[in-house]
Amino acid sequence: RYTGRSIPRHRDRFGRYWAFNQILYRNSPRYEPVPRKGFFTCRRSQRPGDPEPAAREEAFPRLWEAAPEALLDLLAGSRCEPVHRFAVKVLRDCPDFCRRLDVPALIRLLEAPYEVTVGLGLDLTVRRYDPDHPDHALVLALANCGLARAREQARQWIDRQRARFTGDHPFLAALAGSPHADTRDFVR
Repeated sequence: RYTGRSIPRHRDRFGRYWAFNQILYRNSPRYEPVPRKGFFTCRRSQRPGDPEPAAREEAFPRLWEAAPEALLDLLAGSRCEPVHRFAVKVLRDCPDFCRRLDVPALIRLLEAPYEVTVGLGLDLTVRRYDPDHPDHALVLALANCGLARAREQARQWIDRQRARFTGDHPFLAALAGSPHADTRDFVR
């Protein structure tokens, strides 16, 4: 029965950005558009800050999968965590493309400011790692990235092949100058 009271709508901090939400959340179970108002709100069962679903939510999913290079450009240029979460979800559904990423692209993922993107970089690096031919630049990027579990992985790889890595003096110098205390302590 209608009582004349409106149903309260909750918006997250990006709710008023119509185009942004159309791209990232058109197929979302969490958000719904309010076209007359020009914004997106949380569905009744949702509140801002609730965990996001594992399922993808973006508009045009097949077009994004067909242009994964554009997603890498977004990751390189965006300083918006929802954009990173969206792009990483799509990239995880493009395993052939991710397998072909070169080392500089993987390093850029490991240097990203958001955990979700660094996590993707870690997963791809672990799959790519060849203990018979370790890429020192990639191990160094892992050892210096912002994700603690990534730095731990790098330390494990270095420990397993100490002779190989300790013979690379520029590599050791870069570890000694790491922005992370746990990496600097490890090299000591």
